[in-house]
Amino acid sequence: DKLLPILKLGNNVDDILTNPKLGVLRHYIAKYNKKYPGAPAATTVETLAKKYGEADVAKVLEVGKKSDTTRALATELQLEQFTVWLNQKLSPADVYKRLKLNNREISPFGTYVFEAWVGYLNKFNDKRLREKTPITFVLKELKAVYGERALASLLYQAKNMPDPMKTAESLQSKLYAQWRLKKVPEDKYFFIQALKVTSSKATEMDKKIHSDYLDFLKANK
Repeated sequence: DKLLPILKLGNNVDDILTNPKLGVLRHYIAKYNKKYPGAPAATTVETLAKKYGEADVAKVLEVGKKSDTTRALATELQLEQFTVWLNQKLSPADVYKRLKLNNREISPFGTYVFEAWVGYLNKFNDKRLREKTPITFVLKELKAVYGERALASLLYQAKNMPDPMKTAESLQSKLYAQWRLKKVPEDKYFFIQALKVTSSKATEMDKKIHSDYLDFLKANK
């Protein structure tokens, strides 16, 4: 931490992967860890997160993986970030909140920070001998963050927003498929079984979700 003011990395986190001073920081951290083997190991990503914030660092690393010039470094540092979270025993839901994805006024789907979180979910599941994280596990973790009703609302509102990977659409289809498998009623009892709210207290959004679910059933007979 004391080295950051001296290095003057700047306030623009977007340029951090191409900043020559990042190499100096990594070299210093490696020397520190070698000199004090009994102390908690310092990491580059934790040091950067204290200056720029975890979400911004996660975003830059995810973006950096798309470029030939920064891919190797970004991948290495992202693995370091994931390892830090695993060592802290953070669940995917914990990390989702740490990255402030649940506080966004706009849809998180299709953003680099969300993709970074999915990367952590893959790593988290890989540690449990699962090779790939299916959409079912993504949905499960999002339910843990939002609850089913709020998640259904978020997915409904996100359908027409920019989402290159169509993540919201896939998640919504999986959620509706789960409801169908559980034989959620199509009538007024839909609200209490799917959204945990009585029909008399259903909001306009709840009613839109109900209507959308009925359309899904018709289209997938």
